[in-house]
Amino acid sequence: MTTELQRPVDDPIVVDDLERLSFRVDRRAYTDDDVAAQEMARIFDRCWLYVGHESEVPGPGSFVSREVGGRPVIMAHGSDGAIRVFANSCTHRGALLCSQPAGQVKSFRCPYHDWTFSNKGDLTGVPIPDGYGPGFRKADFNLAQHRSDSYRGFVFVTFDPQQPRTLTEYLAGATEYIDLVADQSETDVRS
Repeated sequence: MTTELQRPVDDPIVVDDLERLSFRVDRRAYTDDDVAAQEMARIFDRCWLYVGHESEVPGPGSFVSREVGGRPVIMAHGSDGAIRVFANSCTHRGALLCSQPAGQVKSFRCPYHDWTFSNKGDLTGVPIPDGYGPGFRKADFNLAQHRSDSYRGFVFVTFDPQQPRTLTEYLAGATEYIDLVADQSETDVRS
């Protein structure tokens, strides 16, 4: 039985031929933009992805910004002690909110129109608030928070709001390997 990846039968990218004990991957699997887009939509937009370790944001106000699954995110340790993962995008006009890779902040300030967000993601300030009309409510423009969770201090995020599995269900047997690595750490990573 031969299985193929989203290509016409006469032009497969992946050929897995069990009868001939043959498995081949065409170079296009690594270079084709359409294949990359399919992988993003079918895999990276649906699963749990590693963001970083809690030790990278050790105290309230600390943050790291990076791309995860092709999306810019901020992993922030809020002043309330919670670690969250936000879209690194201002909710006003979508500008990149944080261009620094890491740091310590009480708030994030958008360089475009000067909107300010707490390290918990709440919109705390806008210039000329009366200019937004009577129906404007700051609470409607908090940073977009992605669903995140951690295992042994390793923080993961999912961009799929319908992701049916918890992080530990998704990791399944991989937790044994994470435990092996974490148990060998010189610092306590039991969270």
